[in-house]
Amino acid sequence: MNVMNHNTKQPLVPHRAQPCIEVVDWDIAELLQHLPGEERMRRGGALGDGIRRVVAQQIRLAHPEWTQEQLLQEMLRRASHG
Repeated sequence: MNVMNHNTKQPLVPHRAQPCIEVVDWDIAELLQHLPGEERMRRGGALGDGIRRVVAQQIRLAHPEWTQEQLLQEMLRRASHG
């Protein structure tokens, strides 16, 4: 099953990719709770960077003709739940 762009009717991910649903690993969650706040923030920031790269790639696949400015505007719209 592919997630489709509702405007272009094209997959947001390449057709060979399979959906991936991740769940919380409670052992890892417990370990993270014991990290100092600064380290949790650093790791959370790295996770956010990765998510932004994935979202940007999905948008580029759906809209290869868009400029960098259009891409950033769409990322901001999505981040603000727009």
